[in-house]
Amino acid sequence: MENRRTVQKKRKKIKDEVPIKDFRQECREFAKSWIDVHIKEFKRLGVVGDFENYYSTMSYEAEAQIVRELGKFLIDGSLYQGFKPVLWSTVEKTALADAEVEYLDHTSNTIYVAFKVKETNKDFLKNTSIIIWTTTPWTIPANKALAFNSNIEYSVLEIDNLEHFKDKKIVVAKNLIDTITKECEIKSYKEIETFKGTEFKGTLCSHPFAKMGFDYDVPMLDAQFVNLDQGTGIVHCAPSHGPDDFNLCLNNNIPSLYTVDNSGVYTKEVPYFTNTHVFKADPIVIDKLKEQKQLLKKR
Repeated sequence: MENRRTVQKKRKKIKDEVPIKDFRQECREFAKSWIDVHIKEFKRLGVVGDFENYYSTMSYEAEAQIVRELGKFLIDGSLYQGFKPVLWSTVEKTALADAEVEYLDHTSNTIYVAFKVKETNKDFLKNTSIIIWTTTPWTIPANKALAFNSNIEYSVLEIDNLEHFKDKKIVVAKNLIDTITKECEIKSYKEIETFKGTEFKGTLCSHPFAKMGFDYDVPMLDAQFVNLDQGTGIVHCAPSHGPDDFNLCLNNNIPSLYTVDNSGVYTKEVPYFTNTHVFKADPIVIDKLKEQKQLLKKR
């Protein structure tokens, strides 16, 4: 179907202006042409099969059977509308299979961001900021939680003031202190507390953009996928934009919202950044983090 859409563009047609019925029919014809090619090539290779009665997901018989099975779920009350993040083409406005995605070398914007502790039952966590590291700044507006690992040791550091960041106490994984202080150009610091991740239980943080309309609690959640390979030992979670984040938040009754539309722009669910394309959002998000003094470092 990808090639067919390219042909339509060459014919000066715009996908969204092609009637959906006509578009789907052309897709069927294109898919059928390649099925015929595959059958011919299989036969040349000596593959034996019932090529007259082959199964294809687009056959009307298969589609009818899918509807019948869905009907069974509908009747017994187990049919529901779910929600999950998927690989998506903002150009073609369609979902992508894993096999359709090729990853090229890419230099990302790397940032260390602070989430101020808002509520905690541990005195040593009061007036601290939890530090996260991410290579996708554009997902910060969709943040709903922070993930830690209960088996990891964390430390509270008292640091010198940095540009765009005035908090005195930060929290990071103990084993990553040397890497973090070097990358964030923290000249001097004092380790004032070390504790196990289990101590985070019940801690709530504020979103870095709390003063920009993101005035909701950001809970800290235990997650085994958090490790010490890179970052700070705490992972920022945007459930609308990653399977690990999605599943963790789902298990903790944190809903995923429709934060980015089919064309790749933030929806009204994302205050301030609404209608900004995610591919152009990084510098805007980074500038706002600086403005809110929640950016520890950009690399």
